[in-house]
This record gives sequence, C-alpha cells and structure tokens, in this order.
Amino acid sequence: MSLKRYQYSLDSGVLCGTVLGPLLFLAYVNDKPETTTSPENKLFADDSLLYKTISSQAESDLLHKDLTSLENLINKWQISFNAKKCIVIKNRPRLGKGNFGTAFLVRDRRLKTRVAEGESDLKVLKEISVGELAPDETVDAVSEAKVLSKLNHPGIVKFHDSFIDGESFCIVTEYCEGGDLDAKINELAKSKKSLEEKTILDWFVQLVLAVHYMHTRRILHRDLKSRNIFLKGNMVKIGDFGISKILMGT
Repeated sequence: MSLKRYQYSLDSGVLCGTVLGPLLFLAYVNDKPETTTSPENKLFADDSLLYKTISSQAESDLLHKDLTSLENLINKWQISFNAKKCIVIKNRPRLGKGNFGTAFLVRDRRLKTRVAEGESDLKVLKEISVGELAPDETVDAVSEAKVLSKLNHPGIVKFHDSFIDGESFCIVTEYCEGGDLDAKINELAKSKKSLEEKTILDWFVQLVLAVHYMHTRRILHRDLKSRNIFLKGNMVKIGDFGISKILMGT
C-alpha cells in the first residue's frame, strides 16, 4: 500500500489531536485567576470555572466586575465563551433535611424563554456539606449525581446539574410540587381519607415501569420507600439515589 502526504498552509485554527491545542489553552487561561477578585476561581486540565454565592449587592457588584474582566481576557485571546454552561439560581424556602444534605427550592433564571413555553423554572437544590461527611458518605453523594445523570424517564426525578460551592456538593433536580408519598399518606390519614383504588393501581404501574427502566440499565436504588417517591401532577417519580448502586459486569 502506498501513502501520499500533502502539505497545506493554514491561516488560523489549531489541528485537532496536536499537542499545540492544550498548550495554547494553558497559555491563555493561566492568567485568569489574576484578572478576577473572586476566590471561587478554578482551573482544570481543559476547562475553567468561575462561581460566586450572592447574598448582598456588594457581592453582586464584585461578580459583575469579575465577569467584565473575564470578558476582556477572552476578547484579548479570541477565546469563545460558552454561556449555556452558566447557571443562575436564587435560594427559596428549605424543603427538608435528610441524611446527606438539605434540599432548597430554587429558581433557575436561565429559563425565561422555556418558561413562556410551559417549562417550570423551579428546581430543587440539594446541598451536601462534604466537610461534615465521612469518606464513604462523600462517595455516596457524588454517586447520586452520577446515577441521576444517566437516567431519563418520566417516572424518575430529572437530573439537571451538579457543582461544587465552597465545601458543599450541590445537585440540581426537578421540582415535584406534590411533595413525597409518605407526607401524602399521612395527610390523608389525619383527615381519615384514603387513596382511590384506581389511583393506587395507576401509581403502582408507573413505579414498576420506572424500576424496570433502572434495572435494564443495571442500577439498583436500594432505598425505595414512600419518602423517596415524589408527586408531580398525576405522576409519581422515584428520587433520592443517595445509596443507589451501578452494577458492573453481567
């Protein structure tokens, strides 16, 4: 077999797979921490992160100043900025506290267009203080985000994002306005009422389909109970995958 080589002149860009790409990226972003005042400024092998928790107007002004400095930096080096990865959330009332963290109701400010189309901008932010957890519990917290990111089913609470904020690991998921099934059952019991048989059968079928979906992907929930089943409209959704497990092999 004979091979031919051709030579071309390139006016711009970097060839994929060459060592020049990562080296140029590092050269461009290494001075990023020096251009901002925020300590929440992280550099990774092929990515970077700037984030800040806002609780006052002064902190908001500092973040705006940092973003302006970042804009000047990327314009200087002609680097593209992926705005789709930006997340703006606003803390709202606390929904509850579990073994591995506290859940807050938050509003995603990115969804103005999709809210107009019917999508809710309310989300659940589960904040897990990593510093207070044992090493195995920290693994469980990260595992929950890993498992949720692999699942896409109407009977499972939808995963949106995960990130680190200071010493807290945060998971953003779908908000189910009906609360959990355990609270619903207790509420009905106090008023001496019960669920209709048709509703019970409907919810049971939904849960079976969701569990079947997980098992076909070799995922075990391992903590399936009424407190981890959430209500949204006439749907039931499985959530809280804190001690779930992804099976390896066959």
